[in-house]
Amino acid sequence: MLVHRIIWENQHGPIPDNMWLVNQCGHKNCVRTAHWKLVPKGQGNGERKPFPGRYSEEVKEKARQMRDEGMSYQQVSAELGPSVDTISRWCE
Repeated sequence: MLVHRIIWENQHGPIPDNMWLVNQCGHKNCVRTAHWKLVPKGQGNGERKPFPGRYSEEVKEKARQMRDEGMSYQQVSAELGPSVDTISRWCE
């Protein structure tokens, strides 16, 4: 069983047989349950953000604002989801 499924089931209970657990942030190894949702099988993962430009300008601006307010790269990453490296590139 994949780690994200174990974490989801620990927090939300079993995944029904007729549902998929779909990642919405584009990081296949993401284990933040806020970035996953259940969708009916057959619906697929059409709501996943596309790989290029997966983060909106609003998210990037929020990261910059949080850094300006004194939050560390790690804190911003934990809050918004992008990696520390990604956030540091946005804030250069």
